[in-house]
Amino acid sequence: MSLTRRDFLKASASIAAAFGIQGAEALAREGGLSVVWFQAQACTGCSVSLLNSIYYNTIDDLLLNTLDLNYHPNLMAASGALATTAAQNAYNQGNYVLVVEGGVPTGASGKYCYLWPGMTAVKAFLGILLLIGWVICLRTAFVALGWLGLTLGVALLGTAVWLLVDMKIVDTATPTALTWIALAIVGIVLGIGLSWSLIRARATGQIEVQ
Repeated sequence: MSLTRRDFLKASASIAAAFGIQGAEALAREGGLSVVWFQAQACTGCSVSLLNSIYYNTIDDLLLNTLDLNYHPNLMAASGALATTAAQNAYNQGNYVLVVEGGVPTGASGKYCYLWPGMTAVKAFLGILLLIGWVICLRTAFVALGWLGLTLGVALLGTAVWLLVDMKIVDTATPTALTWIALAIVGIVLGIGLSWSLIRARATGQIEVQ
């Protein structure tokens, strides 16, 4: 049976409440700023400083009342697959603060530093940067074109691909070809969305003022 950190805190709070121990309410409190803390190539000095900090808040007060630490290889109770799943879930849900402790070596394709088996520090860092870029591009394209514009653009490009396939100019027999076609459609739609305000200003003679 798997037990998450939050379930563990709830169970601890229930036991503490049964014995009338103060602080049970704080243990059961959920929410707070979601934090994902990666330890790259470092001596864990930043983590030690966090644990020893008493100037603004103590670490127990931060973790119980302010922060929702979804992943930290030293501070979280979970380990192994359960810990990496927690990091992946936080990544998928979004709305979190990423803390990268130490350097991110790029030599040998990042193989000098692994966050966990199969995940190098540089791969994780670049993946998060890519996600941020996708969110910005998609949001900008949506604001410029709207759902109707995005739908019409994808439909138009899909029709063009269908005509090219029907004319035997494009071969979709291989998965690689389908992947490149999908990437081309997404790239063209995002490109139009990102540049639509400039195209509209040129076409109508409008002047945009920031």
